[in-house]
Amino acid sequence: MSTSYRSFLRNLPVKSPLVRSFLATRGFESGESVTWEAEEPQVFKQLVECIAQYEDGAVRDRVIGDLGHVAQLANEAGTLQIINVSFDRPAIAVGFADLETPEQRALWLHEIHPDKFSEALEVRFFDERAGRSTCHDLKIQGEVDRSESARQDLAARVAAFYRQKLGAGQACEVEVIDRYREQSVQVTIYVQDLSNHRIEFDGGQLHRRRSFPAIEVALIYHPTTGYAETVGKGGQAYHQQWVADFAAAMLHQEVSPDRILPQPYKLNNLLYGVAIHEAASLGIECIFLKSLTLLNLSTGLEMTFKMTGRHQRDCVLDQIAQQFPQENPVHRLLLVTQGTITVHFYPMAGSRRGRVVSLELNCKGKSNLARLEENHRQLFEQLLPQWGVTEMPQMLPAPDPEGGPDLDYQEAA
Repeated sequence: MSTSYRSFLRNLPVKSPLVRSFLATRGFESGESVTWEAEEPQVFKQLVECIAQYEDGAVRDRVIGDLGHVAQLANEAGTLQIINVSFDRPAIAVGFADLETPEQRALWLHEIHPDKFSEALEVRFFDERAGRSTCHDLKIQGEVDRSESARQDLAARVAAFYRQKLGAGQACEVEVIDRYREQSVQVTIYVQDLSNHRIEFDGGQLHRRRSFPAIEVALIYHPTTGYAETVGKGGQAYHQQWVADFAAAMLHQEVSPDRILPQPYKLNNLLYGVAIHEAASLGIECIFLKSLTLLNLSTGLEMTFKMTGRHQRDCVLDQIAQQFPQENPVHRLLLVTQGTITVHFYPMAGSRRGRVVSLELNCKGKSNLARLEENHRQLFEQLLPQWGVTEMPQMLPAPDPEGGPDLDYQEAA
């Protein structure tokens, strides 16, 4: 993802009508500072300099601020989040067909379909925190009431909870969107927090202003299973209250949700390696452990080993063995609490570099699997049992063809 407006523009065809329209709608006039007929590299350099030196500070700040806003969805994950909310609008898929980079897709969506851009940002909020989500079984499989009265009911319930807990919650807003890829519904709740004093510059002058930040909470409801996942700041009591209020207001049933604990990952099995049979046939150039966190349960001492810089393609296990030939900490009775597995794929046709995908795991069963592209997620879900990190799916025996009892069989849960 682009981290500045300069790097964002570098990944755009700056001479395109899309970019020029974006600038024009914000009152940006380059005049003779940009020679639009020149080659792309020269136009980029001139445009960046023109933005930085633009005399009208309000216009300059709006251009830079909006580019930074768009950049939040300017990566592959952002494209997936856009697609996740856009199945009901075929024009977006048609428009994407002519756009090559995540930056182009994000900017086009922001300008042409701003409502879907906002929805994709809500999806991103959850996805970035999915590894820390809490899951509950509501025992209800039904349709979500999206009416204004239901949303106001939920807002009132959540606001009352925050007023009781924190003294906050003087205002609350609820938004509902569809996550088409998972066939689920996301409910995003914005609660007014307590006032604070924000320090900022305005017109070149430093100001301290009272503001009311928004506490953001996201809940995903899966109608086919009755499960609900929540992310947001707060302990178990908060998550329990969010899902109970959601069920009462938008499913119209009072429930006492059961928490579903994730299946822990057996990360100590990573110490045996993460080899793949016939990796090249899967388009994989190399795969290795990038980082490990080891915990001494008796002393509470935690150690993290991570490969960085020009050694990023080295296996962390090999480097630990080289650095500690006599006292290798991996050989002690330590618990592996976190690990990162990195896969380098061969470049696609027409590309100079291949994709690099990292899987992050912790021993409590949390991971970034949900944020990966579908094909990469499926690949890791197949590999984790082979490495002993998760259980291999078990099959119940088929009925006896010689006339044994007629049993129904299926994959075990």
